[in-house]
Amino acid sequence: MYLLFFHLDSIIPYKYLSSKKYYSKEFKIKKLPYIITSICIILLAIFIDLSLYFRVDNSILSISSILLISFSSIITIILFKRPIAWVVYLILITTWFFWYGSIQASNERIWQKDVAVLSYATINDNLITVHNIRNFKYTTEENYKLAYYDETFDINKLDGIDFIASYWMGPSIAHTFLSFSFHDKHLAISIEVR
Repeated sequence: MYLLFFHLDSIIPYKYLSSKKYYSKEFKIKKLPYIITSICIILLAIFIDLSLYFRVDNSILSISSILLISFSSIITIILFKRPIAWVVYLILITTWFFWYGSIQASNERIWQKDVAVLSYATINDNLITVHNIRNFKYTTEENYKLAYYDETFDINKLDGIDFIASYWMGPSIAHTFLSFSFHDKHLAISIEVR
């Protein structure tokens, strides 16, 4: 309740905040669109600020863009009924959407060591060669020895596929794998976010 009225004391004189009028259903219904829109503006500003922080390499440009979006969001909330605030805000948000939409996906980034090398496959008739199969030796979660190898599998020898779920953090979150059995060889595949 305190957060909702923190901004309102610049609009509503403090002595009226404690009156029953401002806690009535009518007041809550009238202010509901303002409150919902303000929350959406704040959440969007946080998302945009984080995207700018992590994607813009120039620190001065990143900080100034973050401040501009944050300031514009705050001004839009304060001057909620003023069209000029919305025009400036929407121009900035539209500019950000075009910039964010123009970012190309790329594997050429600075990745953590354990996910830096991608696996890929080459196919020759019924033989599939999988390159860069990960075979790390872990001593702890943070301490491991990188190891990769290539292996060729005959698709005609495929005799089983298993679906494996490794649960962590309770029953709702799991890392899933597909394990392919080729008589004497196995290949487990999972997709990870890098």
